[in-house]
Amino acid sequence: MLKFKKLNKNAIDIKKYLDSSKISFCDISIGAKYLWRNDFKIDYAIIDDTLILKESSKDYLNAFYYPMGKNIDNALKEIETYAKENYGELTFCCIDNVTCAELVSKYDSASVYNDRNWSDYIYNYQDFIGFRGKRFSGQRNHINKFKKTYPDYIFTKLTKEHLPAVKLFLKNYARENEFSMWTEIEENKNIYEYVENFERLCQTGGVLMQDNKVIGLSVGEVVGDALIVHVEKALKSYSGIYPTLASSFAGLFIDNPPKYINREEDCGDMGLRISKLQYHPIEVKEKNFVKVKTLFDKISAPVFIKTDRLTITDITPNDKGAYYKLYIDKELNKYWGYDYKKDLIGEETPDYFYSFQFLLLYN
Repeated sequence: MLKFKKLNKNAIDIKKYLDSSKISFCDISIGAKYLWRNDFKIDYAIIDDTLILKESSKDYLNAFYYPMGKNIDNALKEIETYAKENYGELTFCCIDNVTCAELVSKYDSASVYNDRNWSDYIYNYQDFIGFRGKRFSGQRNHINKFKKTYPDYIFTKLTKEHLPAVKLFLKNYARENEFSMWTEIEENKNIYEYVENFERLCQTGGVLMQDNKVIGLSVGEVVGDALIVHVEKALKSYSGIYPTLASSFAGLFIDNPPKYINREEDCGDMGLRISKLQYHPIEVKEKNFVKVKTLFDKISAPVFIKTDRLTITDITPNDKGAYYKLYIDKELNKYWGYDYKKDLIGEETPDYFYSFQFLLLYN
């Protein structure tokens, strides 16, 4: 039986497995896992020198990443057994199209879905070195304007000596922006601790400075053949700063250049989507969920099954109170073999358990 541990500040322990993955997404990196560890419930187990990751969020529960390491086949069997015994269903998350086809072939009852908002934007690394060519004329014009306006600007590699100035910069950045999406709000809470630990997490950063103060910050890492940009923040009051920062940060890796740059998702922000597209990605890479169906998936809503002694119907809001009492009954929980507190996200209320059940039924 797999024994999972919660992923927290020990995230560095799984770095070698993340680096070995052939599925190249920003999520499969130590920087992303550390930065978002408080917003996604991430558990991990290591068996036969192979990493198994299990993740829950506000949008999905107990989804497994494709195993990473030396014994993929055995790890998949362990995942199947664990999912069957604990959840009754098996779901994989963050799966690329190639691996998705393999899983669909393996599980003939599998279904696939994805969300455009979470697709990664992939670019040619060399395009960001100078933004050459007609299609990047806009970026070059912005950079030239920035350099003309701020001829004394400095871009340099991030060191620990910059951290006090970075902390002040992040406060200024927060004052300059109104965060509306949950991803922006949560990232703003977590970002300084991530940057503060950049060396321990094997991350590379760069700061753009003017008049001895930080006005732009980029932090990321190379995984496989791609530079993943986890953080790119700048004070927008400095016209042309973002393309200047993007090109300058890419230049830090020129001595050992990666093939691609992964600039992560747009999270459904239409302004951010337009901005990412203006850098001309070579691919907007889909992240798939693969759900292995069970016999119960053949039952479609609304449910109504009646026998002489039993009636089964859909759960409704009128059932919240009774369902809540059933769910938290300590005596019954002994026999179910499942402790709901392991996956608790939120408060123990009738509404929480009703929503949780609704997600399982219709997601």
